[in-house]
Amino acid sequence: YGEPHPVLEYAFRWLERHQPPAAPKVFIHGDFRTGNMLVDPNKGLMALLDWECSRLSAPEDELGWYCSRCWRFGFNEREAGGFDTRDAMIAAYEAAGGRRIDREALRWWEIFAHLRWALYNIMQVWGHVKCGRRAPAFALFGRNTAYIEYDLLMTLMGRYT
Repeated sequence: YGEPHPVLEYAFRWLERHQPPAAPKVFIHGDFRTGNMLVDPNKGLMALLDWECSRLSAPEDELGWYCSRCWRFGFNEREAGGFDTRDAMIAAYEAAGGRRIDREALRWWEIFAHLRWALYNIMQVWGHVKCGRRAPAFALFGRNTAYIEYDLLMTLMGRYT
């Protein structure tokens, strides 16, 4: 996109150097987060929306996206989507019949999630600036990119969990 993003370049190199071993793949939603949950106050979770990112991948991919700071909405001590701890989420996943979660792989996928979200934001800004998709929401993605880069850097340095 013709602009420097040193933090993203660093993250690409980190991911390349720390890639976990290939794991058996499962079907994942691909964008599992609060914004894609339809919840009834009395009945609980009713549906998962927006399946366009679904694919076969490691379960840590899905859980890493859900645990990234991007989707905690200020409840940063609750790593699992702002609802619960990462440990509680992993325990529930494994108890429900999911395979054992590799915590190092989960960290890799959380870092990948930050990078992925930063790239999505850059693409939205590009559309706003260069392709005529003018809207305040698209313009705000530029500001959001800087926040994501900061969170990504702090996560890489081990200051954020």
